[in-house]
Amino acid sequence: MPSVTPKQLTDAEAALLARVDHTLLSPAAAWPEIQTLCDEGIAYGVASVCIPPTFVCRAADYLAGRLPVCTVIGFPNGYHTADVKAFETRCAVADGAGEIDMVIDIGAVKGLLHGSDLFIGAAGGRGVLPGNLLHLGHD
Repeated sequence: MPSVTPKQLTDAEAALLARVDHTLLSPAAAWPEIQTLCDEGIAYGVASVCIPPTFVCRAADYLAGRLPVCTVIGFPNGYHTADVKAFETRCAVADGAGEIDMVIDIGAVKGLLHGSDLFIGAAGGRGVLPGNLLHLGHD
């Protein structure tokens, strides 16, 4: 495992980092960057690493329970149907995700958020923390 040496943190910094998902969702991300993200996450004591679904299984194996793996469903626009989001969620949980964030469809929010109930049900009560993301565009 590559070594990451964090700077000395104050108690306040450490407490804040313990609530942060260290995230890399770039479509150009490759395993070496994800591995570095995992190493940094352990070194800095973050809440989880948030990565694309394609890396969840490998990261979960690499981390071996030392840090939760989070992934995103319906990223980046939330346009997937509820059934697709439920399928993505079941796959991510099976691959080892301990937290799932779903990007919500703004149009669905306007139409009473259809789909969140299926997404939460797909997490299956297996100790997986579901969350919703409101992604407002790209810069």
